[in-house]
Amino acid sequence: MKNESLRVKTLAIALLLAVIAIPHQTYAAAPDNGAALAESCAACHGTDTNRTEGFENLLGENHYQDLIEMKYRSRPESIMDWVARTYTDQQLSEISQYLRAHGQKSGSH
Repeated sequence: MKNESLRVKTLAIALLLAVIAIPHQTYAAAPDNGAALAESCAACHGTDTNRTEGFENLLGENHYQDLIEMKYRSRPESIMDWVARTYTDQQLSEISQYLRAHGQKSGSH
């Protein structure tokens, strides 16, 4: 159990560092800022037809409120809470709008 906990924490830290390393500010000039920002989501969540087992399909729904709640939790509960904190509220809105507009929610894989 202790090794499993350490493994999960190590994975969480690695994912967080990978997301933080993405230069969010360079996307400001991109024609579709939401698409560029949402690329980091695909690292875990994949795409509608190619996603990692156990991760939610994000396409076809607006996740803005969920992301804002994750960002502003007083005590982070998951890796996503930490990831959400690396974005501005505007960036979270752009990600959510992109995911909602690009793709249909499908059944579980």
